[in-house]
Amino acid sequence: MIMIHEGRKAIDLSGTWKYRYETEKTDGISTEDFYAGERNAEDGWKEITVPNNWYLTEIGDYFGTIWFQCEFETPEFTKEEHVWLRFGAVDYTADVWLNDIYLGCHEGIFNPFEFDITNFLKKEGSNRLFVRDSAPRDETEYINSGLDKNTPLSEPYQRHQAKAITQVKGHMIDAMHRPGAMTSFRQDGNSAGIWDKAELIIRPEKFIEYCKISTRLVQKKDWLGDGQDKDTGSAMVSLDITLNN
Repeated sequence: MIMIHEGRKAIDLSGTWKYRYETEKTDGISTEDFYAGERNAEDGWKEITVPNNWYLTEIGDYFGTIWFQCEFETPEFTKEEHVWLRFGAVDYTADVWLNDIYLGCHEGIFNPFEFDITNFLKKEGSNRLFVRDSAPRDETEYINSGLDKNTPLSEPYQRHQAKAITQVKGHMIDAMHRPGAMTSFRQDGNSAGIWDKAELIIRPEKFIEYCKISTRLVQKKDWLGDGQDKDTGSAMVSLDITLNN
């Protein structure tokens, strides 16, 4: 469930971040120590604009894992408010740390996700945010669906379709957003990154998390056979509300 954020106080974290290719994990080191080493690495960091699709940057066609980091000051908020870190979208698997505290993981490409970071913010100094973005090659198997005779393409570019999908991004993002879409080469390239806005959302401690309102006019069914339902002059309203308190 994605919480309502429109109209709340927000701090946009868009701008210049740093990125670094993940190094190869060596045997004998724990995953936790490996991640800590990647976050504390001093070499290999370059600048990148966020939000961005890394296919459109110097990273280009890359299947693998990249670390992103940025720093931000703690925003002003009252004791009755909480601060949420919200990502509009990250492609594909995002692990998130704030001040070396692991916040959680999200898998997908299109959906926003959030973390309550109120208790993890520094009272003084800058906060360090890390995102480990992993975008591996999709192992989707494709089947040939015949050659498009109206398009002068060689046999390797015969049109095809996915037999199965292993990632949410697999078939959809290939078919619609990749160079060479609808050809047998459409998984030979990859796009990923923090491609939608990251921001801090400030909400009251108690707030409406989700709200859906449904309405329906009430009519009396045609029992007389004249082909017309009758308006009863009444209506039904249903509310689906989640309150975070």
